[in-house]
Amino acid sequence: MAVVRLAAKLAVLALIIALAVQVIEPSEPNFEFNTELYDLEVAVAPRVAGHALKAFGYLIRLPIIGHALLSFLLYENKFYKLRQFSAKFPETPTYYPISIPTQRTLAYHLSLSGKSTWPDATSVSPGEFHAWTSKDFVAAYLTKSMTPTLVAERILAAISDSNARHALNAIVHANHSDFLAQAAASTARYAANAPIGPLDGVPIAIKEEMDVIGYRTTIGTLLYDHGPSHADAMAVARLRSTGALILGGANMHELGIGTTGINVHFGTARNPYNTAHHTGGSSSGSAASVAAGITPLSIGADGGGSIRLPAALCGVFGLKPTFARVPSVAKMAWSVGHTGPFATSAGDLALAYSIIAGADVGDQNSLHQPIAHTATFDLIDDLSDLTVGVYWDWAEQSSPDVLAAFKSTLQQLQHRGAKIHSIRIPFLDVFSKALATTITAEMATFVEPWRSTTVWDMGWDTQIILSLARQFSAVNLLAAQEARTHAIKECSRIFASVDVILTPGTPITAPEIPLDALAAGESNVTRVTTLMRYMFLANLAGIPGVAIPVGYDTAGLPISVQAMGPHWSEHVLLRLAHAIETMFERKAAQVFYDVLQGTEHQG
Repeated sequence: MAVVRLAAKLAVLALIIALAVQVIEPSEPNFEFNTELYDLEVAVAPRVAGHALKAFGYLIRLPIIGHALLSFLLYENKFYKLRQFSAKFPETPTYYPISIPTQRTLAYHLSLSGKSTWPDATSVSPGEFHAWTSKDFVAAYLTKSMTPTLVAERILAAISDSNARHALNAIVHANHSDFLAQAAASTARYAANAPIGPLDGVPIAIKEEMDVIGYRTTIGTLLYDHGPSHADAMAVARLRSTGALILGGANMHELGIGTTGINVHFGTARNPYNTAHHTGGSSSGSAASVAAGITPLSIGADGGGSIRLPAALCGVFGLKPTFARVPSVAKMAWSVGHTGPFATSAGDLALAYSIIAGADVGDQNSLHQPIAHTATFDLIDDLSDLTVGVYWDWAEQSSPDVLAAFKSTLQQLQHRGAKIHSIRIPFLDVFSKALATTITAEMATFVEPWRSTTVWDMGWDTQIILSLARQFSAVNLLAAQEARTHAIKECSRIFASVDVILTPGTPITAPEIPLDALAAGESNVTRVTTLMRYMFLANLAGIPGVAIPVGYDTAGLPISVQAMGPHWSEHVLLRLAHAIETMFERKAAQVFYDVLQGTEHQG
């Protein structure tokens, strides 16, 4: 009854707004787009959760009232700026941010690849804490001090314990029999001294968005479940071919449409550094699994920061490669989605990237790319050949702890010879709105087949965002793609003078999980856009970006920086991540499982 009463009150208010919108039709103020001013704005809308969220969800489905409410929210957040930008600065729309390499670029990367070997996955962070890497697992197997079977058993026990005692919810759909069968096969190979690759016996968690043989692909929702997959996603197949132990069922924000990791269907993933706080999303379980020591590596997908953001909040490494660098057949977010790894060390990040990157005929977008490599990865003592770009007006929009860690990182880089160069990136607010328009429109298109029949299988927050996306016209969507063309050109201009752009990873550390959001979710667009502050540009322009841990705030929550580079510059970003890794001490999470030693650490 409480929901009904609340809905009735909101309906009256909504009707007033609807009539006002119909009668007044507020005019759009004309914007003067100034290339010299920092213009990124935080989205505004009331935070709603619990009964209020459900009531709002009902209202937006009403024909007149719903349309008026959603139109009002888009107007208040100035999405009309996209159309005005398109009118003042017309461009040819770019739908896929593909960068066709020149013959010179192909030859350059080919020459470097000849100097590239498998990256050393050893963790080089100073301090006492040592998170196990793939190299540690392989060494234990080769010396017969450990077997993949025993590791697999400990991982399954850790998953059960972490969910039961800590509500970690990093892995929510583990296939025990399949995982143990993989481990038994790997154990047999080591017994015969015949491992098949650098990751033989190394456990790797896979985000639920990707197909894994023997696993349901749910994409974090009840809406989409086609039963066990009969083929692996391309990245998964490549990892499996090296002997990796594939562990499906890494949790995620429903449909990848949020930045916190809340999931009302399978449980909200929690941050191992403090389980009262968010992991970030949408690849929440992939980040939590690595941070908690359950797996040294994991795979996620990034359409608007969904690898880098949770990596930053959980204190691990996370790489979003160049668009289509890692081939995939995306189910949604076709023009902004990227597949990439999480890892405990820069070496493991580089190793996983080396294995999953490269062209595949199954993904036509991936066919035009230079050879993937990690040359220069170990050149970390002298960084005098690197120029780091910083847009200070942007970077300074962060908390005092985050900004202090960011400045400390820059100082450390300068001590090794790197040059710091101030840059300016115009039209960030337009680019942010272009990414939001594109990704939500693509997701709304993906769920359209189930819209009229199984809408109640989606969380209320997901329904609201998809309903907003359905308000965008064809003109909105094309204007967003014109803005993408501008974003690509601006990035090219900037990278003509710097090698990388450095920003904070997130402007704040992991937010606390509101208790009223656990049951029904929450709609909090201000928090969503705050967490995405430094994320959207790389997705819109298709350039690579990496999250690198650099310390902790006063509450012990992780802080990270993000480095972005031009298309095909992953080797530069990985080298920078490796260098920064040696500068900052890492600490174990409060919930951390040592699956090689068979112990649990609780801070």
